[in-house]
Order: sequence, then structure tokens, then C-alpha cells
Amino acid sequence: MKVSIYFEALRDVPEHLLDTAIKHCIRACEFFPRPAEIRRAISHELKELRDRRNEALIRSRALPEPERVPPSPEDIAYVEAILRPMRKATAEKTAWMQEE
Repeated sequence: MKVSIYFEALRDVPEHLLDTAIKHCIRACEFFPRPAEIRRAISHELKELRDRRNEALIRSRALPEPERVPPSPEDIAYVEAILRPMRKATAEKTAWMQEE
């Protein structure tokens, strides 16, 4: 029964880290270690592992940078045609306001 509890509590710990933690606990613990003590022995390594996994997940979900295509002469002419009446109206209104 106790083995299954330990297995459940430590199943997310990679085998190489679990081996390191158990060796540490054999040397350092006065009594049979609880799962929390085993985890504490490798807490720094577990945090680094989580951080690396999170960074990899974020990178995998990141959208690629869109390709920047400079506007073609046709695009520029199209925008200029749309803006021309607006610029004319703005210039006329500015001139009219300055007359007053």
C-alpha cells in the first residue's frame, strides 16, 4: 500500500532526478523520507525542468512573425487616390479657419 502512495506522489518526477533525490535522502535523512522530502532534495532541478518545458510550450504556440512585404507602386497609388480628397478637404478647411 505505501509503495503505491509513493509511486503516485512521485510519478511526474523523471527517473534520473528521482535517482538523484533518493541517493541524497539516503545520505541526509535520518528517517525514511516522505515524498515531500524526496521532492525537496531536487526542488531546484524540478523547477528548471518545469521552466524548460514551459518555455518550449510557449515557443511551440508562438505565431510566426508575418512576412513584411513592402507596398507595391499600385498599392501606394491606390492609397494616394483614397487620401487625395481627404487631404484637399482638410486643406480647404484649414485655409477657411485661418481666414477667420
